Amino acid sequence: MGESSVPLLIPSYDLCNDDVHLFRTPHAPRLRRDHRDRMIDVALASAAAPTFFPAHPLRGLRLVDGGVWANNPAMLAIVEAVATFGRALDDITLISIGTTAETSSRPARLNNGGVVQWARSVPELIMRGQSLCAANHAGLLLSGDRYLRVNPNVPEGELKLDALSTEQLLGRAERESRHISETVSQMLAEPSPQHRSLEGSHVQH
Repeated sequence: MGESSVPLLIPSYDLCNDDVHLFRTPHAPRLRRDHRDRMIDVALASAAAPTFFPAHPLRGLRLVDGGVWANNPAMLAIVEAVATFGRALDDITLISIGTTAETSSRPARLNNGGVVQWARSVPELIMRGQSLCAANHAGLLLSGDRYLRVNPNVPEGELKLDALSTEQLLGRAERESRHISETVSQMLAEPSPQHRSLEGSHVQH
């Protein structure tokens, strides 16, 4: 982590202590805990989605996917920029890239459903809810041309974590890039003094 050329903030979750876990490069004097961690360990810990991959052991911890609490880490980036880098909100430009959102309807059986009826819907509903909340808050704080959320809707079941192909992902990426390339280029262009982009404030999930 300490060899990264840009500051990084990467979420995971610590099952041992039942607490959130953030990997951070040493981009501030007080941040010295993670600089010796290998990037591969950080990636495995952050991507260990429950039921799909095992928890990743690291320094006596059992770490799983940061998406269980920061499915959309946009607000983590904003807080880091303000609290650690001392930037004003007007100095921050944020491009938030999601992993697609399924368009689905909520069946009427959930209205008065119990454990059985809600079992399949609760995890997805919680993940979607927290992602939408973060996106909405980020949009309120960084309005106008300083915030872009890229998270295309896809039909339910089209893209599955355990059944994806490279061709599917490349096809989806090519399609979406046509719609956002001009906007992204404008956001990454040299900013005006009033809208300086926060270079190097990256959040990975």
